[in-house]
Amino acid sequence: MANSIDRALNVALGRPCANTRHVFKILLVSGRPFYGYHDEEKEFLKIYLYNPSMVKRVSELLQGGAVMNKTFQPHEGHIPFLLQFFIDYNLSGMDMVHLAAVKFRRIADRGDGTLNADKQGTPSEQGVSKSLDSQNRLWTKVTIDGSQWLGEDVLRQSVCELEVDAIAADILNRTDNATLHGNPGLQALWDDEKQRRRDRNESSQIGDPPSPEREVVEMCESENKYLNEIREILRTSSVVDNKENILPSQERAKTPAFSVEALHASSSQERSSFQAVGDETVIDDDAIRTVVENSQHFGSPVVSTQHADVAIDDSLVSLLAELNNDIMSQSQCLGNQQAVGTTVCPGLLPYKATVTRRKANRCVLRRIWS
Repeated sequence: MANSIDRALNVALGRPCANTRHVFKILLVSGRPFYGYHDEEKEFLKIYLYNPSMVKRVSELLQGGAVMNKTFQPHEGHIPFLLQFFIDYNLSGMDMVHLAAVKFRRIADRGDGTLNADKQGTPSEQGVSKSLDSQNRLWTKVTIDGSQWLGEDVLRQSVCELEVDAIAADILNRTDNATLHGNPGLQALWDDEKQRRRDRNESSQIGDPPSPEREVVEMCESENKYLNEIREILRTSSVVDNKENILPSQERAKTPAFSVEALHASSSQERSSFQAVGDETVIDDDAIRTVVENSQHFGSPVVSTQHADVAIDDSLVSLLAELNNDIMSQSQCLGNQQAVGTTVCPGLLPYKATVTRRKANRCVLRRIWS
């Protein structure tokens, strides 16, 4: 399937002879679908791509039946890459990021012989800090081991006292899914409030705020009608449940959170078993053509994410410079006409050509800002 996705994507991008690999890995995971009503978990194929900008294109090819001669229902294909990363590693905006290992960036010299981090702690604090675990340690340039510093060629990106680097495989938040209840983004705020109450020798159990009693509201006639209709639909509808397992029970798929471990455990291995040889790829050329014609994502050229902003800036600068030259030329021509009379300015374009150029400029601006 990985080879088929690579092949279909290369054909859709207009490079049928290319051997570019777009799929990094495909893992089998289990989860509950959010389309429709399901009483148990299903098995999914989680596809990891090298370039996040290809997610929408791959989703359209899978949904259009261009891969494996089947129509797939993509899930989470509409989620932006950064949000998907937060979901996979159980990261929330109001909580801490727990890491198994980090590397510290060196503190820059301010120019007067002193370092930016003047707060080194007293000798007693430093001695206690070295004996504590990583969660309670006071991290300063004295307590940080020499092996935990990055090279001097790695520059700092902020003015914070500490700046660390870590890899995704060392994020430990993904193992906390079983203990979360409700909104994970607000759970950290409630934990902080409980700790503040403990510090004030108060009960950490936060009760419900006082609320007035609610009167019992009788069910209206329309609500009874719709409930009866729903019950009738559920009774008469046939439930289609495909219990066909892809793998044996002893190889049951993991949840998406714990599938990250399988991803990083074999990330160093090459996809040598997925070499595209002969007729191993199964694609539908007609379906690919239909998807490309009806798609809004295959029409724009594929630009590398690290050069996308630079390309847009260059296009905008060139366009603004061209518009400025046109304005200067027209101003000079008008000045010459007022002084000399009916002098024809070679820099002033005919009316139709000027209108055409304005339309072209609007098209470029629309492409830049879209």
